[in-house]
Amino acid sequence: MTFQTPGALRAETQQALARIARPALLLFTLGPVQDFIAAARRTSDLRAGSYLLSFVTAHALRPVWQAGGTGAVLFPDLEVEKGVVDFWEGRTSRLPADLALPNRFLAFVPAEKAEALARDAEGAARQALKNAVEQVKQVFGSRLFGWNEADHFLEIAWAAAPYDAARPYGEQYVAVEQAVGGAKALRAFEAAPSTGFRDSLTPMQGALVPHEHATQRAVNAFWSNSEARGRLRLRGGEQLSALSITKRLFREVREQRAEDGFPSTASLATADFKCGVLRALTDADLQDALDAFLSAVAAAQQALGENYIREEPLPLLKRLAASPAAQTFAALPGDWLFADTFTPEGFGRAFGLDVRPDAALLATARQRLQSLTRLAAVLGVAAPSRYYAVIQFDGDRMGTWLSGEHAAIDKGAMDAATHRAISQALATFARGLVPFLVEKQFLGKLVYSGGDDVLCFVSFDDALPLLAALRAAFSGHVVWEGERYRVDWSPPASPDVTLPPDARSGWPAGVPTRVLGPQATASAGLYLAHQQEPLADVLDAARKAEKAAKSSGRNRACLSVGRRSGGGVMAPLPWPTGPDAAPADLTAPLGALEKAIRENHLSAGFLYDARATVGALPPEAVAPELRRLFGRRVERVPRQAGESADQAATRLWNATLAPLLDATRHPDTHMYQPGKALDLVQVAVVFGKGGDRDR
Repeated sequence: MTFQTPGALRAETQQALARIARPALLLFTLGPVQDFIAAARRTSDLRAGSYLLSFVTAHALRPVWQAGGTGAVLFPDLEVEKGVVDFWEGRTSRLPADLALPNRFLAFVPAEKAEALARDAEGAARQALKNAVEQVKQVFGSRLFGWNEADHFLEIAWAAAPYDAARPYGEQYVAVEQAVGGAKALRAFEAAPSTGFRDSLTPMQGALVPHEHATQRAVNAFWSNSEARGRLRLRGGEQLSALSITKRLFREVREQRAEDGFPSTASLATADFKCGVLRALTDADLQDALDAFLSAVAAAQQALGENYIREEPLPLLKRLAASPAAQTFAALPGDWLFADTFTPEGFGRAFGLDVRPDAALLATARQRLQSLTRLAAVLGVAAPSRYYAVIQFDGDRMGTWLSGEHAAIDKGAMDAATHRAISQALATFARGLVPFLVEKQFLGKLVYSGGDDVLCFVSFDDALPLLAALRAAFSGHVVWEGERYRVDWSPPASPDVTLPPDARSGWPAGVPTRVLGPQATASAGLYLAHQQEPLADVLDAARKAEKAAKSSGRNRACLSVGRRSGGGVMAPLPWPTGPDAAPADLTAPLGALEKAIRENHLSAGFLYDARATVGALPPEAVAPELRRLFGRRVERVPRQAGESADQAATRLWNATLAPLLDATRHPDTHMYQPGKALDLVQVAVVFGKGGDRDR
């Protein structure tokens, strides 16, 4: 199935191009992106960093859009960014709350104005960041020294080249892309002034200080000040730069209201438990236990006073919370659902404060939490988990799509209209499908989703299902059924998907909308993290997993489990490859294996037996020996009608280990690579153990 450009879009692009007498292609990029967003101690720092960069990009793009209109902007797709265009046109005073523009744009501009427009865009970007810092400065402390250091933060590169309609479009795009790469490589290093005191989030930035010649004692005294610590929610010893303070406070200052807190890692880890309790609240005893627990928590919260951090519940939990008590429970920070929080030491550790409520009060809250979890367990709700997952997702070989070299694009068909069509397809995925899947179908929270690039958090139980759904959605292998999407790896009849009825503005509800199609592939990293792991380490592990997926062949996920969870392993998981040669979705056998371990039908001892045995075997003996070891460790597999115990064990083998083992055959020799299969088994063991449930 080749990628087709809608006729109406082609006509609109041609009209926009015709209005420019001598067009040029302008590519503009700003950064740093990943390092800035990932400079975080809290999950809310990630979203704040993403928003601030998108805010800057929106201002940079405005003069270029004014010069040629929506039809002249090839990337990103502005048709679905109605809120941004409304802001540019003065119909609203604020950019959208879900702003998620990528950090680059490509547009046709008049050749004679290309350089001036690029410099206008650069000036607008730098001024937007400067204005953001200035707004925060006026609220936080204008007399502090070091605010101007943020002026040197942005790294901007651009290139423009006259457009020749007689030359292949893809060739001209690649030339501009390479010119931007060269501009980045040759960019002069500009040494920024520094206060000499490190920012705890971004060590390359200098922390604000009381005055230019402040001593270490004076700096320590300032950052120990309760007002500064409370406003920025600092932990002991933390000190921030102008840039980091702006990241944390800008939206609050701009909107002139306290921003709802982004869910913490503890809240992400405990989301499965919350969901189970909310679904089971028709049970009167469970409702009484929840009311009693919330009453005890409210008393303990008074000890925190104004330092109590409120959170916005995960969107799916918010939908499930019908009563006031349910809504309070849905928004309860996850630390309140761990029994060890309700000790004097645990309370201070959980909330980063030297606060110790009355011991009897804490004991009551702990007892009521235990009663709640016991009653929930009777109703089939697992205890709160200590684990959550981070997914880093990225489309494969996007450069070949945009250069026209991808097999999905007919030779010679790549032009500006096709580039816009690709941008629209990516927008359908990133702005239509991803937010629904992450936040409304699963227990997740989106950090950013722009083009082919996604970063999100998700609960322990929903990690593998969401991973599969994101990959399937990227190539259009999802079907809308009722109120959710179903993954369907059979060849799609068309490259269109139906968007959910509450999709953001820009798409008519329920109307099929274009995605890249079945030849599009993507790679992803999934890292299973303990809720107390440093966030910077977690994000680094997710990035490494995504890079490992790319380096091991693309079109796959790499599942990474840290040593704290008993893993210390990265396991590649191939995806279905397309309509002509699609293996089974391997998240299904992995999920079945996880379920068998969790329900005690397969002992985790199988992994240790296999690790100790198969390494010394010849390739042809691997599968039979693994099957034999599997049979020894299988217990009480539910039987189907007329089925023997051995037949039930064989059915479980065929549904779990057999497809995982088969998928790890070497591409050239077709020999089994048992080590890779056992890495997947190790991941399944970690999932099967249930995520360190807090019983």
